[in-house]
This record gives sequence, structure tokens and C-alpha cells, in this order.
Amino acid sequence: ELYGMESPQALEVFETADNISGIGPKAALLIASLGSMEQLKAAIEKGDVAYFAKVHGVGQKKIQKIILELTGKLKSLGQRKAKSPEDKEAMDALLALGFSSSKAREALSHLPANLSSSEEKVRGALKAMRAA
Repeated sequence: ELYGMESPQALEVFETADNISGIGPKAALLIASLGSMEQLKAAIEKGDVAYFAKVHGVGQKKIQKIILELTGKLKSLGQRKAKSPEDKEAMDALLALGFSSSKAREALSHLPANLSSSEEKVRGALKAMRAA
């Protein structure tokens, strides 16, 4: 199936929610379309179950799980850094190897700053994913 997002932030929320165990792409799409990134962050910080109750087919326990899982990822949501050409090449290489964009992005975000070439970044990301 093909899903489209209106902004990179909505895509990031969709991918993060879709990676939560028990949440499928349709529920993740509904979560991504609930509101702005600021509204989502505020709802997660407050533990606002009512905010997520608008997602049909997701019960109270699942909503609590969504809030719990997204709380740990709250800091990284919406914090996109400007990417260098090497970062983009490394991301493209990881995607070509079959990794999801969220896993590739997470692995690349934890690399030391001294890695400058795209090859070093891909190698470092692969090592990080293997160790995880």
C-alpha cells in the first residue's frame, strides 16, 4: 500500500508510530493526521489519552502504549538537522540495502561527528544496527 504525507514531520510521526508493536500503517496514518507536531508533543507530554482516542480501532491500553513508546522518541521527533551530501548518500545507500527510513535515520543520527565520508557513515550505521 502507498501512503502520502503532507509534510516531512507527518512522515516522521507516521514512521515512528508504524514501528510501534501492534500499530499498523492505517492507525499510524491516523495518528500522523491528528494534528501538528506541537499538538502531538503536547499530548504525549501530558499523557492525553483523549487526544489519541480519535484513532478508530485503538483501545485505551493501546493508546497508553502509544504514549509510552512515543515519550521515549519525543525528543527526536521534529528535530531534523540540515543534511550534508554525504548524509544523503549514506541514507540512500541504507535504503537501497533494504532498511526502513526510520531505522536508517536513527542509526545515522548516533554516528560520531568525525565520520565525514558517506562510506564511513554507512559502515558505522551498519555496525550500530548490528550491535543493537
